[in-house]
Amino acid sequence: GINAEYGARDLVINDITKDYSELTGQLENLKNKVEELVKENKEMKITMKVQSEKYENLKNKVDDLMKENKEIKTRVLYLEDTIHINLRMINTVAKNFEHAVQQQQTVTSISTTQPQPQPQPQPQPQPQPQPQ
Repeated sequence: GINAEYGARDLVINDITKDYSELTGQLENLKNKVEELVKENKEMKITMKVQSEKYENLKNKVDDLMKENKEIKTRVLYLEDTIHINLRMINTVAKNFEHAVQQQQTVTSISTTQPQPQPQPQPQPQPQPQPQ
């Protein structure tokens, strides 16, 4: 009996030892996986920080471009106004010039169709009616 008891106890101890070393191995694997995940998490945090900085930089660039675009639009509107003002001035000058040319033509045609009286030595008894 005693040998059988010791034999049975040895089997139980062997089973427990085997289970213990299996559990120790699994625990070691889990510890390694956790360390890997912690390392990946740190890398992800660094990546996220870099991405966040890149995003901030891009956002600032976009904001600057939007501001610049607004300034350009304002300048374009100012230039359009200036162009309209200049066109109105040019039209006014052109109309004034046209008017002056018409007046000059009228004066010229009157002076060519109605010669100015020239001093003449012979006396004129009656002035002739002038064609209009």
